[in-house]
Amino acid sequence: MINVITNTVRKTAPVLLLASSLIVPIAHADINLQVQQYVENVEQASNDKDINRLSSLIADNAMIKVDRNNKSAILNKNGYLQQVQTNWHTTSNYNYTIKVDNVINSGNNIKATMTSTESFTKGDKNTTYVTKSQLTLANSHGTLLLIKAVSDVAIK
Repeated sequence: MINVITNTVRKTAPVLLLASSLIVPIAHADINLQVQQYVENVEQASNDKDINRLSSLIADNAMIKVDRNNKSAILNKNGYLQQVQTNWHTTSNYNYTIKVDNVINSGNNIKATMTSTESFTKGDKNTTYVTKSQLTLANSHGTLLLIKAVSDVAIK
């Protein structure tokens, strides 16, 4: 009987090992896919200048810290959205793109590094902001929401 159990364990152990090793990459790939979908939604909402859609991607209690030209500002959701709307209304040729990497699942939250490029024309001057941000996203009922961003803006 012990011999049968030992042989069964030997035969199934590689399968169990393989199955358990697939769980982490699948879960990680799933998180990366969720983050990529979130990024695409932010890009689309920004390029469409859809403040309601953008608002739906940010938690009500979000904290957004922005460093630019040796000055810092900490904005809540409403303050951030007001600033975004002001930029949209005072510029033309607006374009926003995002690249994300270093996605890490940290318990209930997902952390990621985001590089966004925001290009626009104000008056007759073309401007590009490149922003490097450390994001914290929370899963709320199957939807990712921004809960924290720490951003460093560079004007190109």
